[in-house]
Amino acid sequence: MSLDHKMIAYFHDPPWKAWNIAKRKTFLADSGGHEADAKELLEKLGIRINNSFPQYVKIADKLSSTIDRWVISELYSSNKKESNIVTEISFKLNLFSPEYRFRSQSQRNVSENQVKQYVDKLSKIVNQENKFKYHLVYFLAPLLWYEIFPNTPPLADTRVPTHTIFDHAIATAAMTNIISCERGKVKFKGSIVVIEIPSIQEFISYSRKSRDLWASSWLTSVLLWNSIKGFVERYGPDVVLRPELSLNHFFIAWLYNSVSKSVKEEVKEYAKKYAGLTDYPRIAMMSERVILLLPEEDETKITDEVYNGFNEVWRTIAEIALEGIEIPQEQELEKEYFE
Repeated sequence: MSLDHKMIAYFHDPPWKAWNIAKRKTFLADSGGHEADAKELLEKLGIRINNSFPQYVKIADKLSSTIDRWVISELYSSNKKESNIVTEISFKLNLFSPEYRFRSQSQRNVSENQVKQYVDKLSKIVNQENKFKYHLVYFLAPLLWYEIFPNTPPLADTRVPTHTIFDHAIATAAMTNIISCERGKVKFKGSIVVIEIPSIQEFISYSRKSRDLWASSWLTSVLLWNSIKGFVERYGPDVVLRPELSLNHFFIAWLYNSVSKSVKEEVKEYAKKYAGLTDYPRIAMMSERVILLLPEEDETKITDEVYNGFNEVWRTIAEIALEGIEIPQEQELEKEYFE
């Protein structure tokens, strides 16, 4: 599936969908509700949807929101449907201590001018990129939203205010990795891939100083990132289910080095402003396990790519570490092992 198809899945709902529903109006299109706005947004990004959204998008949408819809069917009766719609966030709850709540400073209204400002800014940046356009959308779309609409989370479902439209967008795009539509029928494909560095706590425990503790954690992140980098480049960042990549320093640094020169400054600006990344990735953000949802099914091919990526960066780090070190003749065997 092409990355343009991923972008269609990502923006099948516009970020302001909750306000489409609450106000019963469109913000970009003349009429047609949130789907018409989504098509207008995609057209601004160079993708035209002439009729209805493709079947694979509709199926991916259902798969990514199945749990939500099950909860809705259990909790809400038809006669209470309207009264249970949430149009704004009044409080935020502490996830671990829900009895603590904080009043939200979110704005109640989203205007047409603000929506157009968001779309214009997003399209102006993204349309300067060709090869990694979808990757750029994945990174920038949420950040630009919160820049223009501070403290205003765009709900994915106004009846279940547990996650944002961007969470749903990533989940929908991820579902396209494992489905295909042939002659009106859905076919499941693909693989779930788990890459784990075993006994990570034992490995880190050998650290004797603070810098050793940092280095051992950072090293595992570098090795894991390089193991999956090829999949992210080829299929998009949504293939990574764990860890989430939108503000991951390794992903952002790769994106900065991969996009065209015309958008590097924007990536750098938002990386610094929202992700706290000002230099090369210094924080271990990959944990000890990575979970991928890939459209590929060839186990040997997947395994080889993971091993090759892992070995490539390990060899590079070893070579840098050995530069300038004089190794006595009796230790040549150890040198050969590292090389």
